[in-house]
Amino acid sequence: MRLLWTFLFGIYSASNKLMMAYMWHELMAKKGPNDVMSCLTHFMFKTALGRTGAKHSIWWADNCPGQNKNNYLMWFFQDLIHRKICTRIDFKFLVPGHTYGPSNRYFALIEKHTSKIENVYVPQQWFDHVRQALISTEKRVEVTEMQQSDFKDFRTHLRKLYTERSKDVNDKPINFSDAVWFNFGKGEKFADGKLTEIDHSNVVWI
Repeated sequence: MRLLWTFLFGIYSASNKLMMAYMWHELMAKKGPNDVMSCLTHFMFKTALGRTGAKHSIWWADNCPGQNKNNYLMWFFQDLIHRKICTRIDFKFLVPGHTYGPSNRYFALIEKHTSKIENVYVPQQWFDHVRQALISTEKRVEVTEMQQSDFKDFRTHLRKLYTERSKDVNDKPINFSDAVWFNFGKGEKFADGKLTEIDHSNVVWI
């Protein structure tokens, strides 16, 4: 019998030192932009960690283009600005050679624990194993079993609002692979020798 893929998407809260482990199996969803945005939405609107009321949020991610570094995630964050859910969002990427973040430390502990397990027959066992792996190391984690209703078609929605561009407002090519920081809503610029905050709600700074 073919193995059934079970996915884990981790969101680590630096302020609370807790990781949210979102898990689901391949018959429910895949692991592309739609699924990542569904997990982010669940975190921001359905958890106490996400519903802080903060208007400025900073996100770090790896450089995986299929999940994080793509137009859909940029449109998703820009839409949060337009809907006034946030006034500023900084979306930053770990640079090559420095890509081992807090979530990776959790993943390493999970791998070490689960490598000793011989048989897993249903996805629910994976959920339980992840919980046990982190409880045994006294790490703070909350496993969220995603439901079918949690997954939304953000791609279709966002494509109606935004257009994919390969050049910036100055007609220069955009090289996604080299970008390390996307700034939405508000940002700082030097003006007259002073660092001044500027509202740029309709333009994303890269």
